[in-house]
Order: sequence, then C-alpha cells, then structure tokens
Amino acid sequence: MARGRLAAILIVALGLGTSAEAQDDLEKQAAGCQPTPGLRAAEDVRFGRCLFHSRTAFGQDPQGPFASCATCHYGHEFTDRGTHLVQITNAAGETVQVLRRTPSLLNAAVNFPYAWDGRAATLQAAARGAILSPVEMNGRFVADEQLDALAAFMLSLSPPEGRLPFPLPLVLPSTVGTTRPEVAPTPGPAETGRPGLLPPEGPIFNCRPLPGPLPLDAGLNPGTTRVEVTPTPPGPDPSAPGLRPVPVPPPCPPIGEHILRGERIFLGKGACATCHTPPTLTNNTITTNQVHANFSGKTDRGAGFVGTGPEGHFKVPSLRALDSARPFMHNGALAKLDQVVRFYNRSLNLNLTLREIEDLIAYLRTL
Repeated sequence: MARGRLAAILIVALGLGTSAEAQDDLEKQAAGCQPTPGLRAAEDVRFGRCLFHSRTAFGQDPQGPFASCATCHYGHEFTDRGTHLVQITNAAGETVQVLRRTPSLLNAAVNFPYAWDGRAATLQAAARGAILSPVEMNGRFVADEQLDALAAFMLSLSPPEGRLPFPLPLVLPSTVGTTRPEVAPTPGPAETGRPGLLPPEGPIFNCRPLPGPLPLDAGLNPGTTRVEVTPTPPGPDPSAPGLRPVPVPPPCPPIGEHILRGERIFLGKGACATCHTPPTLTNNTITTNQVHANFSGKTDRGAGFVGTGPEGHFKVPSLRALDSARPFMHNGALAKLDQVVRFYNRSLNLNLTLREIEDLIAYLRTL
C-alpha cells in the first residue's frame, strides 16, 4: 500500500500520467528503499537511512559526483568538511551560485533554520532543495513521505543531551582539579547499530573516576587501560593466581583551571554566549558573522538574497560537537579554531590577551 502510494506521488510529480508502464518504472526505481509497514514516515528511521544512502531513489544519476546525501554527509561526523557550489533561487526568481561549507548533521535537531542563509524552515525543505538542485544531487523527483523519512533519520543523528560529557556545566572555581562525572549512554532508537554518535573510545568518552589504585595497576604507564582483577575458579594448579584482566574505562582527566577560565571568557568578555547560547549553543537567529565584511565582499549576499535577513548575514550554528564544524564559517574561510578566536578578537574588538585567547580555545575544544 505504501509503495503504491509513493509511486503515485512520483508519477504526479513527473507528469507521467497513470499508465501501468510508468507506475512499474517508478516502482522499480524506488524498490531499493521501502517504508517500514505500520510506521509513519516521520518516524521511519530505517527507511530514511536507506534513502540517505541511495544513489537512485530520486531519479538521480548514480554515477554523478553528488549522487546521494551520504556523498557529502558521511563518517561519524556526517560531513566531508568540504566547500561546494550550491545554486539558490529566491522568491523573485533570481538565481545565484555560491560556495558553502557542508555542515555536520550531528546538530540537526537544534540547528534550525536550515541552510547557511536560513532559507529552509524544516529539514524536509533543506533535503528537497539539495535533492532537486542541478548542481547537487540533480534528482528528478522526491515525495513527501521520502522527505519525512529523511528528516527522521537526520534527527536521529543528533547527540542527545547527556550522551556527551560536554559542554561543561557552569562550574565554580572550587571544582578545579575535580573530574568529570561518568556519563551513562542514552538509549537510542529501537534499531541496532545507530549511526551518527561520536565513538566512545578515547580518554574523554565514558571515563570515570576510579577509587584508588586497582590491583596490578602500579606498573601501568599513564594513559594505558587499567585491569580489574577478578578471581576465577582454581585450575589444576592450586597455586595459579587465576586472574582475569577486564578492561574498564580510563580515569577522567581533571578539569583544568585554564578550561574554567576559558568558560568564563565564553560567557563574559568574549561575548560568545550572546549568539551561541547554552545549552544548545545557538540562538537560532540570522546575524553577521563578520566574514562577509572581511573576506567575501559582496560575492555572497547570504540572508539578504533569500529574504531571511540583512545583506551578508548568516545563520548562527550550534557549537555542539564543534570539531565536526571544521573548516569554520559558512564558506570554510577559517580552517582552525585558533584562527576563529583571533578573527573575532580583532573584528569585534574584544581585546582578549594572549592568555585569554589560549584559555578560550581550550574551552571551545571541549565542546
């Protein structure tokens, strides 16, 4: 039933009529991705994942340079970190082609409005634009059910609150030297193998304070995995120690004074929280990011071209999972976090000292 309804929508979109041959043709094109029976498209993450990776579901050229959503949005950060040509048409029918950076999809739930100029109010609208754009996926059709499923999949990629130990809470100086609390994983959707979350490996993720030195721990080098000693039933040799090493999460690194200073700068002198407001680290507005005035000239009118804001203004992105945003700005103009902080220090006349710059960068790296 769902498949037939989807094919009928595609037929109307293409103006192909209702011949049995046309319907069969469209059903074959969409056959690789089928809705989950009994599940609304807006909740069908499995269907959305299939469409996201499909190189044929929208009638696009499977050999094209941007044949699927996953061509640019891939890996655990769901971005290729690239800057690509996009074609935008405004309400007056004017068309422009500009360079825009591929955003990570990890913050899809909080990074609205969508597109760097805020021209897409919903994920569905953003997906439709990319699918049908002649310089992006160059698809020939897309159905509302497909867009809803794509949105469901992209929303499932956002790291939920509490999954990551950052951003840090607003802390007091008395907490200097303490360790980050253990963060319990948050249950995800019913399906297994949920993509899009940062991997738990490494000293930052799933760490926990350990009560004193564990047995056989004294000889371990810093940063290596500790072993937990568990007795096992005695073997043939009663004198055998019978120890079984069990890996456990490494201890959490301490919150350094420089990170706490950086947080205070973020909330105060640096004025970062004015736009990147906790807890989502965005105020979801269209504003100037200073890049237009310093680098772009008038080559990219941003929100001014599509009517979502003044000339040269762009969307305030969330800073959650900040490392996935490199290179930074709407056009990838700044490659490193150090450059971003120094750029705003000068363009906004913040008068941060060298130490304050370093402390702010240290804090931003925890986001």
